[in-house]
Amino acid sequence: MKGIGNKGTSTIFGSILVLILVLTVVAILFVTLYRYNRSVQEAIGFEEERMQEKIALCALATQNLSGTEYVYAILVNNTGSTTSRIRAVYIDDEFLCDPSDQTINANDTYIGPGESLWILLPSGVKYEATAKLTIATERGIKSTQYKWKLQHGNGLPPHHELKRFYFGPLWLDFNRFYYTKCDPKNGSYDPSKWEPGWSIEVGSGPIAWNITVKNVDDRDITISQFSCLTLMPNDEPSERRPWYIEPTQESLSQFIASNETVNVVYIWKTPKMKPSSPQNIYATVCRNRVFLTFFGIFHEHDGTTKPYGQTIPFEAVIVE
Repeated sequence: MKGIGNKGTSTIFGSILVLILVLTVVAILFVTLYRYNRSVQEAIGFEEERMQEKIALCALATQNLSGTEYVYAILVNNTGSTTSRIRAVYIDDEFLCDPSDQTINANDTYIGPGESLWILLPSGVKYEATAKLTIATERGIKSTQYKWKLQHGNGLPPHHELKRFYFGPLWLDFNRFYYTKCDPKNGSYDPSKWEPGWSIEVGSGPIAWNITVKNVDDRDITISQFSCLTLMPNDEPSERRPWYIEPTQESLSQFIASNETVNVVYIWKTPKMKPSSPQNIYATVCRNRVFLTFFGIFHEHDGTTKPYGQTIPFEAVIVE
């Protein structure tokens, strides 16, 4: 009887071990299949998102320093249906940087569907017209264009995000860049007829410009009558034309307090300190670079003044 009991007990334990083994194998298979299925679904989802991603290089912003032109920002347009993140920039197939690095772009490089974003580049990137510029997203989607096409081929106005890129105390609002026709004798104009200044009808004659700037410095600024807006055609750089400011004070200057946003109007062929006439827009079709040049003084906190100068360059105005 004792032997029979031991045999029965062994059979039970054997069955339990087999059952544990089977359950272990089943569990391992289940986990493996689950992980495989999840990996497949993630891969499918990634490919679906990748298929929805589409980006395009649209324009670039440059700055001339001591006669050398540098690229400091690129405009990327997301024409796809999913959010993209730009993770690499290449010049002539050589890696330049990861622009999502917050030491380069503090707010990262995410671009929502249908949106555009100006992306800063590291300092010291020289402009070379024949160079090939390529960007890549986190999912590996790329867009390639030659620099000369980006600078001269589209005439797109700067996106509003570019307003955070400034080199000095005055911050230009690119969304409020206007022009209007003015009287050829005295420069008078109708303030209700300002129009976006990115595209102007050829042969419009005398015009006035209206820009909006904010003083982001902690000091007040006075800009003088020598401050001007200059157009320079891409094809004929020697044909540059300046428009000098219309001062708001009898002292032939314009005061801009710290943290104040103001409008600056440009009308005259020469500084207002002497008799002048309104400047004309070009009578031929052309694309133009714009140089906003400010001269004046800083009002220091101790009551003294210091010379002030600043140039904001961009390419935008089309006469057509």
